[in-house]
Amino acid sequence: MDTLVKKDLPVISAVKDGISILKRDKAKVSEVFGKQSATTWAIVVLLIPFVVNTVISLITSADYWSVMMRFYAIPMLSAAGGIFVVGLIAQYAFKVKTDFMGNFRVLGYASVGMILTVVPVVLGLLGVYFADLYSITGWVGYVGILFAAYNLLIDHYRLNQQNAVITIVGMGIGFAILQEIFGRVLIGGFYAFM
Repeated sequence: MDTLVKKDLPVISAVKDGISILKRDKAKVSEVFGKQSATTWAIVVLLIPFVVNTVISLITSADYWSVMMRFYAIPMLSAAGGIFVVGLIAQYAFKVKTDFMGNFRVLGYASVGMILTVVPVVLGLLGVYFADLYSITGWVGYVGILFAAYNLLIDHYRLNQQNAVITIVGMGIGFAILQEIFGRVLIGGFYAFM
């Protein structure tokens, strides 16, 4: 009798692949880097926390959900922009021929840590609030992307450690600047960075 092979849903596979990338699985990095169909799933992984948090906000506060939706978009947009910043720095500062879409696929999957931003939103739904927990979980996600970018620069692009660190510092600064810009544009002058 034939047995059914249990396969994960594609979104679950993408999340697992993102975790593998964060664990520095070089084979998984190479696979995702070169697989064009992974672009869609990189976008999905980036969108998961935004969509979940927005839906929770819609359920809990129909009056303020549009403001919260814009607030939840900031980390996602900053992460996506920062992913392209790493390629720009590597290419123009260190003359490395980069594949921007390959970088996006790998680092989009590595943004799986941004899913942690759902935790404070769910806790808020339950009436439990911790000051700055959303920002802390967002930065944990950013650090995961920075870690994966560093490994990508070392392992795939063969940058030396010093140049990889300089690129990652530039990427971190890029995250911060983009977060401030998106915050001011989407929320307004009272947006507080972090």
